Amino acid sequence: MRKMKTNNAAEQILTVISFSATGAALARHLKESLPGMSVRLYGKYSAEAATEEEISVKGSITVWAGERMAEKDAILFIGASGIAVRSIAPHIRNKLADSPVLVMDELGKHIIPLLSGHVGGANELALLIAEAIGADPVITTATDLHERFAVDVFAKKQHLRIVNKNGIAPVSSKVLRGEMLTMAVQDGCIPEKALDKLPENLKLVPYEALSGVENANGNAASDPENADEQAASNPEDAAAVNGAAQQGEGISVDILVAADDLPAKRTICLAPKPYVIGIGCRKGKEPEAVEAFVNQVLSEHRISVREVYAAVSIDVKKDEEGILAYCRKYKLPYIVYSADELLAAPGEYDESAFVRATVGVGNVCERSAALAAAEIAAEVSERRNIKREDTEQASAEMGEDSDQASAQMPEGAEPVPAEECEEKNPVFVCRKTKGDGVTCAIAAWR
Repeated sequence: MRKMKTNNAAEQILTVISFSATGAALARHLKESLPGMSVRLYGKYSAEAATEEEISVKGSITVWAGERMAEKDAILFIGASGIAVRSIAPHIRNKLADSPVLVMDELGKHIIPLLSGHVGGANELALLIAEAIGADPVITTATDLHERFAVDVFAKKQHLRIVNKNGIAPVSSKVLRGEMLTMAVQDGCIPEKALDKLPENLKLVPYEALSGVENANGNAASDPENADEQAASNPEDAAAVNGAAQQGEGISVDILVAADDLPAKRTICLAPKPYVIGIGCRKGKEPEAVEAFVNQVLSEHRISVREVYAAVSIDVKKDEEGILAYCRKYKLPYIVYSADELLAAPGEYDESAFVRATVGVGNVCERSAALAAAEIAAEVSERRNIKREDTEQASAEMGEDSDQASAQMPEGAEPVPAEECEEKNPVFVCRKTKGDGVTCAIAAWR
């Protein structure tokens, strides 16, 4: 199976605001130095000095900053840090939701991440900008300064959502004190390859060792009759268990990576994002309409957008602003497939003759969601380097009927109604749902 490629156009927009002609010149230089990034320039200074490349900010900077943060843009202030702090202060929510905010002096000597250094990526952005223009990045987060493990960065890289953000601080404090961390990982939540690169002060504890969790043999991990046998079969696991905190029956860990939280047995829980959203829409559909409809469908199925791994569609829609804006706002990877790839998706689908005539395949949202879910499941199961011809096998392992792998619908064939496809596509949480110029389907990869 091939490694999935995301559409870079869905990546976060960097908005840069300057307050002088010198700062504006630096902003233009920065934009030229970052050709692969979407950079928008704003100015709040003499109208006579502004260039056509800049958008002049007429009103309050605080209002402007609030609008940008609502759109989840990354913001770079070129000017005094006090201006930046006062502008963003009314709009700060929490470290998991805030936009990345940075400040740089107008001579380009120093760049400082002010907000959302880890989850929002302000630290990474500061390093990128510093390298592009020769500035000095001033990173102030303690784990970065000491080159230590950061649990929120780990979560971001592994596409995990942080269930309880109040667990970040105690885990980070333990790291900075040089103490050993313990982590338990439920099977199928992250690729095993990710566990090969853990720091020395982070020890894995068998997930089955947590109180109330059964192991593969159906034995409770806290069962004393099985303890000696488990320790003898895997001394390294036993040592890790002994190093974990004892808390009543079983043990507790610092970091729990699991679909189901066990609040009494962890400091912080990181959960997988089990859903992908397949989206189709009419060309030029308004971003607000796309967002409203997709969020409505998620809400109807009691799914938070924080539980979504990615949005997916057909490559014809790779530059569709309505979908791009949704992905940027909610920080979702945007994966696109060709019509031929979608036609190879196993299963049966409610096909539209009009859509097939327009983009080459009769059902975009369901097919793309099914493919992405199969590929993510395969990737997490450590079957990397995905080949397209293996998609059928991956989907079958998720419960789809591999005998139903379909090519293009034969001439004159009648589409199968969605309600008759459920058993052949059990991966779906929500089949194709139609709105005004928008369609949406939700699939689960685990």
